[in-house]
Amino acid sequence: MGTSAQGGIALYMGNNPYSYGLFSDPIGLRGNLHQMAKQVQIYTEKEAKKNLSPLEINFYWAKKVFVWAKENPMDFLRNFIFKIQRFMDNWEYGINEQWIWGSPKITYLFPLPFALIISAGIMGLILSIKSKENFPFFLFFLSQLLVLLIFFPSSRHRFPLIPVLCLWSGLFLDRFFSLERRKKIFHLTFFLLILFFSIIGVPDERRKPDPFINYNQSIASLSLGDLEKANYWIEEALKGNWAVPFFHSAKAKIYYLQGKKDKGIREKWYAFYLGESEAQLLNELGKWSLEKKKFKAAERVFKRSVEVYPKSGASAINLAQVLFLQGKREEAKIWYQKGISLGGMPNPYLEKTFKNLEENSKKKN
Repeated sequence: MGTSAQGGIALYMGNNPYSYGLFSDPIGLRGNLHQMAKQVQIYTEKEAKKNLSPLEINFYWAKKVFVWAKENPMDFLRNFIFKIQRFMDNWEYGINEQWIWGSPKITYLFPLPFALIISAGIMGLILSIKSKENFPFFLFFLSQLLVLLIFFPSSRHRFPLIPVLCLWSGLFLDRFFSLERRKKIFHLTFFLLILFFSIIGVPDERRKPDPFINYNQSIASLSLGDLEKANYWIEEALKGNWAVPFFHSAKAKIYYLQGKKDKGIREKWYAFYLGESEAQLLNELGKWSLEKKKFKAAERVFKRSVEVYPKSGASAINLAQVLFLQGKREEAKIWYQKGISLGGMPNPYLEKTFKNLEENSKKKN
């Protein structure tokens, strides 16, 4: 946790008033590991109003978890119980719905195996609990389970436990038929009870189709050059949650590839107003606004840019230029000087103009 800015936020994602046994992301993380760590750093430093090391960022979010648990112990306990339920849940969070479109009907049975594996696996664990040969497997299972319960038990994070559960499932099936009748009835009843709860799971909004998986399907189709499928999946993602900014960025990319630049720009503006602050998007919208002489829009874009990228000289100079074009010369001068101090590229016209203004001001005085 000390070498990355993501351990603390991952802990908070699984332990907050809105996680409900899975996770709730307050930032909207996306991109590769380095990009997500940077997003966490920017967001946390903005909240804390000071520069923080990766370790301090982790402690910042861990502290929020401990404060919430201390002030709301029953909510924390309920969240923990939900985690156990979701660990056993037959529903593959973020996986089930991706098999629906253009796949054989047999894939509707895809989620069925986990219910059997978790049920038979736990029974196998119970049957082998006293076995010395089973101890290393038990330690591995326990350590992974604790990690899931500390953070969050999403389907891909419980995947490492599947091989062990499969081994225990085989053990259960092997030993079940050699049990005496009374024990066989007991173990079968217990197995069916676990199976029942696994299939029922946690019937809440998390079992609805996950728009983020539709988004991932769209990106995968896009990488294969299949614009029809890419468009289908991103439309499904937007139906599921219109307010996710990078869904609109993906839709914009599809429009661009289809030669519909105007519609692509519209989607990029949607992404911007929903909070997207990726540098390329800001530069493109700023450039488009200047070309269309929409100076107010350009100012809004470049103000977002200096807010999100406070150490970027180019962002400050871009803002200075658009302020200057609107006649806000004093404010433009301040931002221009800041941009130069941050290493931004000098603009000869602005340099000359500000110099003339300064000389004229001295003459008047």
